[in-house]
Amino acid sequence: MGSTNQSPLDRFSWLQGSAALAESIDNALSHGRIESTLTLFIFDFDRTLTNGFTRPGSGGGGVRGGQKTIEALKRIRDASNARAFVLTAREPRPMVVEQLRASLRHAQAALGEAFDCGDDISVTSWKSIKIAEAGDLFSCGYNKHVGINYIASQRKRLSAGPGKEQSTVVHFYDDCIANAHAVAAYFSQDEFHSADTKIISHFWDPFHEEFIERTMMPAHSVTADLSYQQMYVSLLSDFRVPLGLPETGLFALILETRSFIVRKREDLGMQSISVVHNP
Repeated sequence: MGSTNQSPLDRFSWLQGSAALAESIDNALSHGRIESTLTLFIFDFDRTLTNGFTRPGSGGGGVRGGQKTIEALKRIRDASNARAFVLTAREPRPMVVEQLRASLRHAQAALGEAFDCGDDISVTSWKSIKIAEAGDLFSCGYNKHVGINYIASQRKRLSAGPGKEQSTVVHFYDDCIANAHAVAAYFSQDEFHSADTKIISHFWDPFHEEFIERTMMPAHSVTADLSYQQMYVSLLSDFRVPLGLPETGLFALILETRSFIVRKREDLGMQSISVVHNP
């Protein structure tokens, strides 16, 4: 069996493009089969699994990545050594979990088969943080590191059985650089290193889908979830996003292009804008 030890940089993964999630899932499943590990996939919901404000005619049933994502999630469901969960930053309340259920049954019904929506909704306190859950659905506010720790500890215990140890790899996916970085940074601390658990935080960057593929509507320009902002430069660097050096002009171009286009789109009343991108 291979080792699950990793360096801090290995916890930071940058993904781009609508097919990126499906490819990442398939690679993780393949690795899990080879290494005989328990592989846990934990997904943010809004604009990670969902497509936000889907462009007309883009298809995919409101699912980001469309059919490729849907099929990849089915492969997790069919795997004997893998599980998938939703972990949203929404408030940890029963109503929030019920809203997730409603989305999986209606707006994102194509995702419904990938997750157990559970029968009963409960709210528990773990490490002084409230967590609402039902089946594979969880909400814990912006304390996602605690939610991931909770899910991993519970599922490892159920999977391995009493007195048994099983190597586990946790893949966390989020469209927001701040959330993805907070998780990676938290589990990079020495006190959270575990010989039998590896955690990888994937920043699934929507920029390419918003402005190159044009399969997603851009996020609002005045939100902390907007990843290409000056205050997030060091975070982008940790994920090895190729911003370039300030003197090359590429750094400023990438940071400014998105905010300019989003503001312009808003000025025009949410109309679609064609974008030519030459990095």
